[in-house]
Amino acid sequence: MEKYPLDRQPASFAELLTAVNGVVRTRVRNGYATERGLALLVGVSQPHLHNVLKGARQMTPALADRLIKALEIDLGELLQFAQACDKASR
Repeated sequence: MEKYPLDRQPASFAELLTAVNGVVRTRVRNGYATERGLALLVGVSQPHLHNVLKGARQMTPALADRLIKALEIDLGELLQFAQACDKASR
């Protein structure tokens, strides 16, 4: 018996970091939070957060942890986002 179905592979850590970025960008775009408010909440500057969200700077695991806690993002949401991106890239 296979560990994973053929249409579903386990997400890599890099994919999860990308998913955190995507979920946060979506929430900012939808008005759930502002970049400024979120930056203050997680302890980084607004320009730094902006650059991370637009991909000019790398998302660090520490920043991802703080964003996940601040926005109460669950693992299921991250996996769904990662899978949606994977399907879109096929």
